[in-house]
Amino acid sequence: LVVDEAAQCVEASCLVPLQASPDRCILFGDPKQLPATTFSKEAGATRYDRSLFERLQQAGHSAHVLTVQYRMHPQVRQFPSDHFYSGLLTDGRGEWDAPWHSDPLFPPIIMFDVRGGAH
Repeated sequence: LVVDEAAQCVEASCLVPLQASPDRCILFGDPKQLPATTFSKEAGATRYDRSLFERLQQAGHSAHVLTVQYRMHPQVRQFPSDHFYSGLLTDGRGEWDAPWHSDPLFPPIIMFDVRGGAH
């Protein structure tokens, strides 16, 4: 059984396919991204907002972190790598130098400080 985005689904969602008694269960997901999705405040009080992925990690099961990414420009990747993954993310092969990035109006990333700003 393979469960993709397993860190985003509540534990009960994984129990249904596990009833088929698979030989193996592989959970793919990133607990540092979106948490298990619930819309109830009571769900948090009863731990229903926890994913099976999170429960297994907390119980001491090992998780393997994929550290090579292929989707983001290196300048975009740097922020999540530094702030969420302790600098572990690296870049695989990619076409990072799009022709429009040489134009100063279209760099890979622009950040604006909007604190106290007007609309």
